[in-house]
Amino acid sequence: MTDLIVINDEPVNFHFPDHYKYVYLDLLKKDYNIETKMIVTEKGESSFNHKNILIKLKKSSTKSFLKRVFYSVYLMFSVFKTLMFNKKVKGVKYIMVHDEPIVGAISYLVCKIKGKKFIYRITHLKAEEVGQTPGFKYRILSSVAIFLRNTLLKKADAVIVMSNEMKRYFEKSIKRDMHVISSCIKLNNDVPLNDIPEEIINLKASITKNSLCYLGTISRFRGLSFIIDVMHNLHLKGFKKKLYIFGKGTEDDFIYLKNSIKDLKLEDYIYLHNQIPMDHLKYVIEEVRIGLSPYLFDDNYVLKYNSPLKTLDYMSFGKFVVGSDIDDHLETIINSNSGEVAPNKADDFSDAIIRLEKRLNKLTEQEEEEHVEIFSNWLKENRSLGVSAKKVYNVLETLS
Repeated sequence: MTDLIVINDEPVNFHFPDHYKYVYLDLLKKDYNIETKMIVTEKGESSFNHKNILIKLKKSSTKSFLKRVFYSVYLMFSVFKTLMFNKKVKGVKYIMVHDEPIVGAISYLVCKIKGKKFIYRITHLKAEEVGQTPGFKYRILSSVAIFLRNTLLKKADAVIVMSNEMKRYFEKSIKRDMHVISSCIKLNNDVPLNDIPEEIINLKASITKNSLCYLGTISRFRGLSFIIDVMHNLHLKGFKKKLYIFGKGTEDDFIYLKNSIKDLKLEDYIYLHNQIPMDHLKYVIEEVRIGLSPYLFDDNYVLKYNSPLKTLDYMSFGKFVVGSDIDDHLETIINSNSGEVAPNKADDFSDAIIRLEKRLNKLTEQEEEEHVEIFSNWLKENRSLGVSAKKVYNVLETLS
């Protein structure tokens, strides 16, 4: 019998938010005997399969107003049909929807028809952000999405938001209890050496001790130009560390960024690498000391509402972090004593890297290892999948 149905509007085959599938499909069952089934969204091809997946919806990022309307109809029909008539949902107690207001409205209707509890989980504020895009159609889409979302926030049996900052934002207009469950990650275990391909072993051998790294999309539009500017600023200050960048990107972006690096005469200090499996990253960057985690928000971002997942990844790999001075970094980095935060200016960010490096250089090897153990324990106790599963279970308990 199914206890919970979760409808996730972000592609589960991406690194974020793939951690949801572990929490909902594995840990809730294993730790709390909550049988969960999911309606998931995917973008592109995916090998992700699970016996408790009800249906897979295709993610659409179309900017066409008409296509967006048709996509919304597709979502409404698919979700309504599944929730009302699929035999696998028999006995369900709770339906949780992530973000998508159209799906939320349909799911809320089904909950009212069938006498189920409706949980609305907000992980982003794209409704507001879309509305700041020039064009009348975007204002219409934004207004409809905000109206539906805020109505659901008021009527839902329980609400989960991504951060305390997001909670404060909603509380300005909506007076109700809200649960906060921040982003969490799957802690990475060591991979047996005999399971590691030779090219990964060779890559690890090329990494300089106490170097820097950046994990993320290889794109001139996604913060790498800023990182390159930071490295240039570091060199102007006489701080000449090597930086290793790992990520997925187009050939054009690789060429553009390599040319930018060459123009600044940093080709002997910045190395671009294709994305490698998460299971191998901890092994590859063993010699890295500091991970860089800028949160480069667009002008239309309403809130800087969550840490980049790379921040938690660095910590799970035992690396210190320099990140942007957003609220959530004040928790993940400062409270855990895992690094430094700075404004998104190349000069400030480079100063933070130098400060952290000098601080670490004053430690003995044992003291540095003890610091790593401290923030690793903080991560396990505050941002692990087990913590996320427990918080979800606690929400369900309030509705029992």
